[in-house]
Amino acid sequence: MNNREKNIETICWILGLKHEAKSKIREYINEFGTKSFLLNYKALDFTSEEKEKIGVLKRILETLDGDIETIDFGEEDDY
Repeated sequence: MNNREKNIETICWILGLKHEAKSKIREYINEFGTKSFLLNYKALDFTSEEKEKIGVLKRILETLDGDIETIDFGEEDDY
C-alpha cells in the first residue's frame, strides 16, 4: 500500500466516512494528493457535515504540525 492509499484510509477511518464520501476522497487524493485535498475540500462536492469533519481534521493537523502547505504527507509529489 502506497502513502496516498494509507492517507486515504486513515482520513476516512478518523472521520468515519464510508461509501460515496470515501470514493470522492480516494478519487481526489489519488489525482491531486492529500495536501491539495485538505487545502481545497470546501470546493468539493461533500455534504456540510462531511466538510465540517474534514475541517476539524485540518485544524487538528495545523495545530500539531503547522500550515498544511508545509506538511510532508510522504507522497512522491509533495513539495
